Amino acid sequence: MAVQPDPRLAPWLRFHARVAGPAQRIEGRVLLVPASGLSVISDIDDTVKITEVRNQQQVVLLNTFVRAFKAVPGMAERYQNLARNPQTRFHYLSSSPIQLLPALAGFLRDAGFPLGSMHLRESTTWRTLIPGSGESRAHKLAAIARLMEDFPLRRFLLIGDSGELDPEIYGEVARTRPERVEGVVIRDVTGEGRDAARYARAFAGVASERWHIFRDGGAWPLN
Repeated sequence: MAVQPDPRLAPWLRFHARVAGPAQRIEGRVLLVPASGLSVISDIDDTVKITEVRNQQQVVLLNTFVRAFKAVPGMAERYQNLARNPQTRFHYLSSSPIQLLPALAGFLRDAGFPLGSMHLRESTTWRTLIPGSGESRAHKLAAIARLMEDFPLRRFLLIGDSGELDPEIYGEVARTRPERVEGVVIRDVTGEGRDAARYARAFAGVASERWHIFRDGGAWPLN
């Protein structure tokens, strides 16, 4: 196997390897993650891409499989500001099916988001393209746990939205692994406000300065 740096893709390495079988050669790229630093775990739907998950399933399907992807205004710039620190890495976490990987990776690149690893959900039938809430929660918790295990010295910033279960999922992680979580940022798409009973439950036991709610057009809660 040959590995070579590509300055256009920093912090990535390109690799190619010869294998047995018809393919004979495979190519790919590897994200280099320092032992320490900040890892941003970001949801995709309604966090960086407008999907309108809270609307009717038909709208979700159209925004996922038919219509051109649209970025949430201002989010790419906010992520690029976080990426100014050379130790920062991005991990995009979604319950979207793995079949959408090329389209989502292309969207993130074209919309100006920092490149990062992608953690999507395995889906083998049409019936499982849209996951149930329990399946989505299990997928995200497992992916976060794996990242924390793989990079035990890194801190994690969790970014999501209020349209589904991101507050509850991230609150559970922050409550059980407080030493690993730098903070939680939730994009408000439900209009509940920080003092909503939902957030009190989701972030019970989490220090108030560790979790933030913001709305489009409002101030970004991180420096």
